[in-house]
Amino acid sequence: MQLREILTIEDSFYARQLRHVVSVVDLLHGFPRLPTIPLLLTKSRREGGGYIFRTRPSVPISINISVYADSPLITLLHEIGHLLDHLALNPIKQGFGSEHDTLFEPLRDFWATSRKIRRLNPDRRGKEGRNPKMRSFLRYQLEVTEIWARTYLQWVVAKSDDLLLQVCHDQVAANSPEIYWDVEEMNAMIPLVDQLFSEAGLR
Repeated sequence: MQLREILTIEDSFYARQLRHVVSVVDLLHGFPRLPTIPLLLTKSRREGGGYIFRTRPSVPISINISVYADSPLITLLHEIGHLLDHLALNPIKQGFGSEHDTLFEPLRDFWATSRKIRRLNPDRRGKEGRNPKMRSFLRYQLEVTEIWARTYLQWVVAKSDDLLLQVCHDQVAANSPEIYWDVEEMNAMIPLVDQLFSEAGLR
Protein backbone atom coordinates (compact mmCIF):
# COMPACT_ATOMS: atom_id res chain seq x y z
CA MET A 1 0.00 0.00 0.00
CA GLN A 2 1.21 3.52 -0.71
CA LEU A 3 0.99 6.59 1.48
CA ARG A 4 -1.06 8.44 -1.15
CA GLU A 5 -3.78 5.80 -0.58
CA ILE A 6 -3.71 6.40 3.18
CA LEU A 7 -3.23 10.13 3.73
CA THR A 8 -5.97 12.44 2.53
CA ILE A 9 -4.86 16.01 1.81
CA GLU A 10 -7.47 18.65 1.12
CA ASP A 11 -6.79 21.46 -1.33
CA SER A 12 -4.97 24.39 0.25
CA PHE A 13 -2.03 26.72 -0.30
CA TYR A 14 0.27 23.95 0.97
CA ALA A 15 -1.42 20.98 -0.69
CA ARG A 16 0.89 20.71 -3.68
CA GLN A 17 4.04 20.64 -1.56
CA LEU A 18 2.53 18.27 0.99
CA ARG A 19 1.53 15.89 -1.80
CA HIS A 20 5.07 16.15 -3.10
CA VAL A 21 6.33 14.86 0.26
CA VAL A 22 3.92 11.92 -0.02
CA SER A 23 5.15 11.10 -3.53
CA VAL A 24 8.77 11.13 -2.33
CA VAL A 25 7.95 8.75 0.52
CA ASP A 26 6.11 6.41 -1.85
CA LEU A 27 9.27 6.04 -3.94
CA LEU A 28 11.23 4.85 -0.90
CA HIS A 29 9.01 2.32 0.87
CA GLY A 30 5.54 0.92 1.17
CA PHE A 31 3.00 0.61 3.98
CA PRO A 32 0.86 -2.21 5.33
CA ARG A 33 -2.87 -1.90 4.82
CA LEU A 34 -4.05 0.99 6.97
CA PRO A 35 -7.25 3.04 7.21
CA THR A 36 -7.35 6.44 5.57
CA ILE A 37 -5.97 9.25 7.72
CA PRO A 38 -6.79 12.94 7.21
CA LEU A 39 -4.00 15.49 7.15
CA LEU A 40 -5.34 18.53 8.98
CA LEU A 41 -3.79 21.98 8.73
CA THR A 42 -3.89 23.95 11.96
CA LYS A 43 -2.88 27.43 13.06
CA SER A 44 -1.18 26.28 16.24
CA ARG A 45 1.76 28.41 17.33
CA ARG A 46 2.57 26.02 20.16
CA GLU A 47 3.02 22.78 18.20
CA GLY A 48 4.37 22.46 14.69
CA GLY A 49 2.59 19.17 14.19
CA GLY A 50 1.26 16.04 15.77
CA TYR A 51 0.35 12.44 15.07
CA ILE A 52 -3.04 11.93 16.74
CA PHE A 53 -4.14 8.41 17.60
CA ARG A 54 -6.32 6.35 19.91
CA THR A 55 -5.21 3.33 21.93
CA ARG A 56 -7.10 0.13 22.73
CA PRO A 57 -7.39 -0.51 19.87
CA SER A 58 -4.57 1.43 18.22
CA VAL A 59 -6.28 3.59 15.63
CA PRO A 60 -4.84 6.61 13.78
CA ILE A 61 -7.03 9.70 13.91
CA SER A 62 -5.11 12.39 12.01
CA ILE A 63 -1.81 13.98 11.21
CA ASN A 64 -1.87 17.66 12.14
CA ILE A 65 0.48 20.19 10.56
CA SER A 66 0.59 23.83 11.63
CA VAL A 67 0.91 26.46 8.92
CA TYR A 68 3.27 28.19 11.37
CA ALA A 69 5.66 25.23 11.61
CA ASP A 70 9.28 26.05 10.73
CA SER A 71 8.76 23.78 7.71
CA PRO A 72 5.39 22.07 7.17
CA LEU A 73 7.10 19.63 4.80
CA ILE A 74 9.74 18.51 7.28
CA THR A 75 7.11 18.40 10.02
CA LEU A 76 5.01 16.10 7.84
CA LEU A 77 7.96 13.72 7.40
CA HIS A 78 8.47 13.71 11.17
CA GLU A 79 4.81 12.80 11.79
CA ILE A 80 4.89 10.11 9.09
CA GLY A 81 7.77 8.66 11.09
CA HIS A 82 5.48 8.45 14.14
CA LEU A 83 2.74 6.83 12.05
CA LEU A 84 5.19 4.18 10.83
CA ASP A 85 6.47 3.61 14.35
CA HIS A 86 2.96 3.19 15.70
CA LEU A 87 1.29 1.00 13.10
CA ALA A 88 3.68 -0.15 10.34
CA LEU A 89 6.86 -1.09 12.23
CA ASN A 90 5.10 -2.34 15.34
CA PRO A 91 3.74 -5.90 14.88
CA ILE A 92 2.06 -6.12 18.30
CA LYS A 93 0.36 -2.73 17.85
CA GLN A 94 1.05 -1.70 21.45
CA GLY A 95 3.01 1.45 22.14
CA PHE A 96 5.57 2.20 19.44
CA GLY A 97 7.89 -0.24 17.69
CA SER A 98 10.98 1.87 18.33
CA GLU A 99 10.45 1.34 22.06
CA HIS A 100 10.51 -2.47 22.06
CA ASP A 101 10.54 -4.23 18.69
CA THR A 102 13.62 -6.27 17.80
CA LEU A 103 13.67 -4.75 14.29
CA PHE A 104 14.88 -1.52 15.89
CA GLU A 105 17.70 -3.12 17.88
CA PRO A 106 20.52 -2.09 15.49
CA LEU A 107 19.27 1.49 15.56
CA ARG A 108 18.79 1.54 19.33
CA ASP A 109 22.34 0.20 19.72
CA PHE A 110 23.63 3.00 17.49
CA TRP A 111 21.68 5.68 19.34
CA ALA A 112 23.04 4.40 22.67
CA THR A 113 26.59 5.27 21.57
CA SER A 114 25.83 8.37 19.47
CA ARG A 115 27.74 11.58 20.11
CA LYS A 116 24.62 13.59 19.26
CA ILE A 117 22.52 11.73 21.82
CA ARG A 118 25.17 12.14 24.53
CA ARG A 119 25.25 15.88 23.88
CA LEU A 120 21.47 16.07 24.34
CA ASN A 121 21.75 14.75 27.88
CA PRO A 122 20.84 17.75 30.08
CA ASP A 123 23.25 16.53 32.78
CA ARG A 124 26.10 17.15 30.32
CA ARG A 125 25.09 20.70 29.45
CA GLY A 126 26.03 22.58 32.61
CA LYS A 127 23.97 25.62 33.50
CA GLU A 128 21.87 25.32 30.32
CA GLY A 129 20.89 21.78 31.28
CA ARG A 130 19.67 22.93 34.70
CA ASN A 131 17.19 25.39 33.21
CA PRO A 132 13.77 23.70 33.76
CA LYS A 133 12.39 24.64 30.35
CA MET A 134 15.54 23.52 28.50
CA ARG A 135 15.79 20.37 30.60
CA SER A 136 12.22 19.41 29.68
CA PHE A 137 12.90 20.11 25.98
CA LEU A 138 16.06 17.98 25.97
CA ARG A 139 14.43 15.08 27.79
CA TYR A 140 11.60 15.11 25.24
CA GLN A 141 14.11 15.02 22.38
CA LEU A 142 15.76 11.99 24.03
CA GLU A 143 12.56 9.92 23.93
CA VAL A 144 13.19 7.01 21.57
CA THR A 145 10.08 7.78 19.53
CA GLU A 146 11.38 11.29 18.86
CA ILE A 147 14.86 10.02 18.01
CA TRP A 148 13.28 7.65 15.48
CA ALA A 149 11.07 10.36 13.92
CA ARG A 150 14.10 12.61 13.37
CA THR A 151 16.09 9.67 12.03
CA TYR A 152 13.30 8.78 9.61
CA LEU A 153 12.84 12.29 8.24
CA GLN A 154 16.59 12.69 7.68
CA TRP A 155 16.75 9.25 6.05
CA VAL A 156 14.02 10.29 3.58
CA VAL A 157 15.86 13.53 2.77
CA ALA A 158 19.16 11.70 2.27
CA LYS A 159 17.77 8.76 0.27
CA SER A 160 15.49 10.81 -1.97
CA ASP A 161 18.08 13.41 -2.92
CA ASP A 162 15.10 15.74 -3.34
CA LEU A 163 16.21 19.35 -3.67
CA LEU A 164 13.11 20.90 -2.09
CA LEU A 165 13.29 18.64 0.95
CA GLN A 166 17.02 19.19 1.26
CA VAL A 167 16.58 22.97 1.34
CA CYS A 168 13.77 22.72 3.90
CA HIS A 169 15.78 20.29 6.00
CA ASP A 170 18.87 22.47 6.00
CA GLN A 171 16.86 25.49 7.14
CA VAL A 172 15.23 23.57 10.01
CA ALA A 173 18.50 21.91 11.05
CA ALA A 174 20.26 25.28 11.07
CA ASN A 175 17.66 26.54 13.57
CA SER A 176 18.01 23.49 15.86
CA PRO A 177 21.44 21.97 15.17
CA GLU A 178 21.56 20.27 18.58
CA ILE A 179 18.78 17.79 17.74
CA TYR A 180 19.49 16.83 14.11
CA TRP A 181 22.06 14.25 13.02
CA ASP A 182 25.30 15.41 11.45
CA VAL A 183 26.29 13.96 8.07
CA GLU A 184 28.70 11.39 9.52
CA GLU A 185 26.24 9.83 11.94
CA MET A 186 23.34 10.00 9.48
CA ASN A 187 25.38 8.23 6.81
CA ALA A 188 26.17 5.49 9.33
CA MET A 189 22.46 5.02 10.02
CA ILE A 190 21.22 4.91 6.42
CA PRO A 191 21.97 1.18 5.96
CA LEU A 192 20.40 0.45 9.36
CA VAL A 193 17.14 2.13 8.30
CA ASP A 194 17.34 0.38 4.92
CA GLN A 195 17.65 -2.93 6.78
CA LEU A 196 14.73 -2.06 9.06
CA PHE A 197 12.35 -1.48 6.14
CA SER A 198 13.59 -4.56 4.29
CA GLU A 199 13.11 -6.83 7.30
CA ALA A 200 9.67 -5.32 7.87
CA GLY A 201 8.74 -6.23 4.29
CA LEU A 202 8.12 -2.62 3.30
CA ARG A 203 10.80 -2.34 0.58
